[in-house]
Amino acid sequence: MASVDAAERPKRRDPIDLSGAHIPGTSLSHTNLAGSDFSHANLSRVNFEGSNLREADFREAKLIEANLTGTDLSKANLRDANLTGATLYTSASDGADMSHADLSDACIEGLDLSKVIGLTWRQFLEASFDETTVPPGYLTEEDLLHLLERTEPSVPWRHEFSGKVKNLLRELAAFGKSGQGGSILDRLMVIRVQREMDERQRERDD
Repeated sequence: MASVDAAERPKRRDPIDLSGAHIPGTSLSHTNLAGSDFSHANLSRVNFEGSNLREADFREAKLIEANLTGTDLSKANLRDANLTGATLYTSASDGADMSHADLSDACIEGLDLSKVIGLTWRQFLEASFDETTVPPGYLTEEDLLHLLERTEPSVPWRHEFSGKVKNLLRELAAFGKSGQGGSILDRLMVIRVQREMDERQRERDD
């Protein structure tokens, strides 16, 4: 079995307490930070690439545009964390608690979220994902269709996609890539408002 170069392994380290710290832009890559406390900290643009963050506490932390590529977030606490614009590409996340986390414009492409805790369809649709992204099994097709129907009721979601949630997610991912920013739900709502305004204008013209 091939050995891993020491420079490529996260260095051994006891959990550290950085709760409430203000360290935006810091590099904490390829470091063993398992069990560390980052709650309420400002970690915007921090580079955690390749680090061990198992069971780390990120409650209410600012992880805006943070780089979490290749990290191990298993059982990490991300409740109420702000992950706007963060990159979580290929991160391990089994058991991570993402309840109420802000994933606006976060990159979760190719990520297996099947064992994440507390994630909702609304959070999922606020992030950037692709057809290889795996949502948690507890997120049901019915809940997704209901959310989309409330956001843009003019689209026959059930007629086109009922029983085909993978196809629906593929279409939504493509729709997300084709826009000028903003979450999928926000952009669907904008389309709805624009359509309603156009209809009212036509009624006035008539």
